[in-house]
Amino acid sequence: MNDDFSLQVFQKHLKDLESNFDKYLQRISVGRAQVSLLDGVIVEAYDTKMPLNQMATILVKDASTLQVTPFDTDQIDDICEAITNYDQLDLNPTDDGRIIYIPIPAVTMERRKQIIKNLQAQKEDFLIKLRQHRHHVLKQMNQADLSDDQIGRLSKQVNELTAQIKNNLETVAQAKIEEISNIS
Repeated sequence: MNDDFSLQVFQKHLKDLESNFDKYLQRISVGRAQVSLLDGVIVEAYDTKMPLNQMATILVKDASTLQVTPFDTDQIDDICEAITNYDQLDLNPTDDGRIIYIPIPAVTMERRKQIIKNLQAQKEDFLIKLRQHRHHVLKQMNQADLSDDQIGRLSKQVNELTAQIKNNLETVAQAKIEEISNIS
């Protein structure tokens, strides 16, 4: 087992984990229309599941409205259904037969608390995944044909990388919580 290879793979897993958490945070609705809110919407059309952004153009019409223009207007009902059923958002799209309008509701104090609670649960899930990656790499190192000095040095590097990513996740989560809490 090559020391650098295992650390590079571990670093890639950590960066992917951090990137996925950032993408999750971008999708959190805080009362403003953002195209990224619809990133996770999957539409069932043409007997297959497709991401919404491959079936339509998504624009911010104004501060509180998204506009979705399907490439095929026959798919409007499927797209509206997918947006309505997307479990991370509470959106109610309307359409005029050609274009779908999605009003982004104002965030109430109760909704803010729910968003923060969900964010903290997701953060905890990501931290669990982080610890699982760490545990897996440490287990691989102990099973590899490495000296105690190499294992000690690599373990220290793995723990430092893990602590750094953990701090990054907690910092961006706290910043998002403050953003949600301070919206007027």
